[in-house]
Amino acid sequence: MASVLLEHEIRKAVVGMYDKVSNEAAVSALYLALQQDESHIRKRAVEALGQIGGEAALPALLQALSDPSSGVRERAVSALEGIGGEHVIPALHSALMDEDFNVRKQVVESLGQIGGEATIPALHQALNDESSSVRKRAVELLGQIGGEAALAALRHALNDESFSVSKRAVEAIEKLIAVEPESTEGEARMDVAAPNPV
Repeated sequence: MASVLLEHEIRKAVVGMYDKVSNEAAVSALYLALQQDESHIRKRAVEALGQIGGEAALPALLQALSDPSSGVRERAVSALEGIGGEHVIPALHSALMDEDFNVRKQVVESLGQIGGEATIPALHQALNDESSSVRKRAVELLGQIGGEAALAALRHALNDESFSVSKRAVEAIEKLIAVEPESTEGEARMDVAAPNPV
């Protein structure tokens, strides 16, 4: 019975999300839903918080990043991406330490959607991820961002143990130095060498 009532509250929260007063009440109800034992209720609550968005939903979503369920944490990352802005990047950066691959993969994708130089430190950290697919995606996103800080991070990936990651780093650097100012081009070219297959 409690689950049915909470589901009803979640539906009401989504329906009333465009009214400021309703938003405040909705966030309070959804915060309570995040305390429930059933993971499907917590997932629905996170999704509703993501639809509401804004500063009001932020504290509850940050709490959801520590949820016992990886599915809830992954949805919290997506919801934070929807809120966007540099103020969510530190939380996403911390989420790169999540034990679940899918959560970390979603973090990298969300950082890519937010974009901008403020995401470079987090993407740089992602180059140390145990998953080569996460590292490769971080390389691709750093290549899209560009700039000296991104180049410095990409050089870190040139010696990656995965041939596909190091090859992608070479390709990204070569594209960047073609458009970067001459002051960075010479330095970058000295660092680029064809990776050795492992």
